[in-house]
Amino acid sequence: MNEKNTLERQLLAYDLAFWDTVLYLDTHPDSKEALEYFDRVREERDDAFERYDRLYGPLEAGLSDTSEGWEWVKGAWPWETEA
Repeated sequence: MNEKNTLERQLLAYDLAFWDTVLYLDTHPDSKEALEYFDRVREERDDAFERYDRLYGPLEAGLSDTSEGWEWVKGAWPWETEA
């Protein structure tokens, strides 16, 4: 497995943990442990998204850099890259 695939799998794991914790906090908003876990997972998730973006381009249009135009369409489309 190459670095891109490894990072994509990490992103999926962080995303699952992130949204699972969001749902938990919806029913347990005063859980100090859950809030600490959420903050840690969010930071790790954000770092992984930034790393992926820097190496391979944005995964979501909302993460696209707009300082030099609409970068979202300048990279390769999913069907233009290796499977």
